[in-house]
Amino acid sequence: QSFESMAAFYQRTSQLNLTGFGRTEQVSLASVTPEFFALLGIRPVLGSLQAPVGTTAGNVIILNERTWRTRFGSDPAIIGQTMRFDGVPYEVLGIAPASTGLGTVDADGWQLRTIDTSNRMRGAYFLGIVARLKPHVTLEQANQELAAIMARAAIEFPQFNRTLSARADLYRDEVAGPVRPNMILLLASAAMVLLIATINLTGLQRARDLERTREQEVRRALGASRWHLGRHALAEALTLAAVGGVLGTFIAVGIVSALVAVAPSFGWQQQLPTSTGVVAAYTVLLTCLAGAAIGLWPAWQASRHASGSMWSGRAMTLNRVQARMRSGVVATQVALTAVLLVVAALVAVSQRNVLALETGFEPGFTRVADLNVPTGRYGSVRELTQFFDTLTTRFKALPGVTDACVANEIPLDRPPGSMTYVAEGTERLVSAWPNTISPACVDVLRLRLLAGRRVTNDEPIPSVMVSASMANALFPDGRNPIGQRVHFGVPTAYLLTIVGVLADIRDGSLETSHGRQVWMPQSLGHFPPARILVRYAAPGAVDDAALRAVVNDLAPDLA
Repeated sequence: QSFESMAAFYQRTSQLNLTGFGRTEQVSLASVTPEFFALLGIRPVLGSLQAPVGTTAGNVIILNERTWRTRFGSDPAIIGQTMRFDGVPYEVLGIAPASTGLGTVDADGWQLRTIDTSNRMRGAYFLGIVARLKPHVTLEQANQELAAIMARAAIEFPQFNRTLSARADLYRDEVAGPVRPNMILLLASAAMVLLIATINLTGLQRARDLERTREQEVRRALGASRWHLGRHALAEALTLAAVGGVLGTFIAVGIVSALVAVAPSFGWQQQLPTSTGVVAAYTVLLTCLAGAAIGLWPAWQASRHASGSMWSGRAMTLNRVQARMRSGVVATQVALTAVLLVVAALVAVSQRNVLALETGFEPGFTRVADLNVPTGRYGSVRELTQFFDTLTTRFKALPGVTDACVANEIPLDRPPGSMTYVAEGTERLVSAWPNTISPACVDVLRLRLLAGRRVTNDEPIPSVMVSASMANALFPDGRNPIGQRVHFGVPTAYLLTIVGVLADIRDGSLETSHGRQVWMPQSLGHFPPARILVRYAAPGAVDDAALRAVVNDLAPDLA
């Protein structure tokens, strides 16, 4: 009763192969319920974001504006066309703005999917929910209702829900929360720079007006009013600010373009959602405010002096009030500069500390490639494992390649979401990143084995490796984790046996990674491999064309 509308999105994207538009390409598709776009107030760039009446929601797709522009040349004729992803046809309904996925899930396109209410499967929590509160309903009231619903679910379905609850958070906090402190620091620093520049220019403008005192007196003698003199000084300051604003805009665009060119292609929003109109309006407003701040004091000074008051030689020297004011301005500039230097030093130290963090793995000369095998292409997990074994064996035979493996995700470049694990005999859920790998990934990533042994693709029982932090979280009493068993998901799920302990790695992000990972052999089949890692002996040996040739030889329809 707390929400007026709700929509769901799948928290993970699917990497699919797009055919029919020249060379096979790989695209990421997210799945959302039909109410998703309307709930967030998203308007189409082109076409529609709602499935027509009578259309099966699962067979339509909304393209990301970024994908539409970069892969389809902003062609408006794309609306209504049929695309084939992994051989399945989808009709293009519309184009959504590039910022649509912020706070939910970003993808090249969104598939509209309805929730099958006849599917009563419990314990698979893979959906994210966005909702709009009803008027006059507080977040606290909504959370109380959610807790009550989950309490009933715990009674009705205790096997899956007795240890779980639910909570709603503000969408704005989800989107901006992680970066708000950095943005505030950045804006504060920029404001200090602007303030220092404004004070400097105000002082220069005032000094210039003092030198033009005789000119101003002549103007006054010829009939110029105070308003005329003040307006003249203010116009000069605004003109100076306008020139600075234009030059600053060009310099800023150049700097941003350079940063985009050298930035990594992962881990950040590729296309900034802010419109150029908003940026232009902000620039004009800031330019006018800065120009007014620079010109107001000199304009007031130019208009307040009585006729003839500046003709004496004494007028060319500073009186006590003016001297104190000049000293105050200088002191303010020095203080602000000192604060700015301290902030800059702290940012530099923080950046150095982040870059000096021990990641727990060695990227080295490792190439990463995405490869998606369509669901159902192979009849069993064993057949899929054999395909990837053949693929990595062929990669290892290439000149300069020292090793190769496959994984579902790679460190520092994974979508949101994790799995829970429960030590046998307890009910405490511990979350960790699930890593599905072929055994060679331990060597490719240079992971350190602390205890036990590595997993293989031929385990007699379901076996896994865990990180040291995960072992400590599962067994806080300090017992030896080797040979212990953990439930996969909830306390009633099936059991995995720990056969090895690996050193922690930084995974989700350098700053906030908790170090908990579970490493599972590919043969378990929980999360199909989608990433290929190829380690080279030297950077000069990297040959992307050779990698593509191997894939094309084994499976020409895979991108």
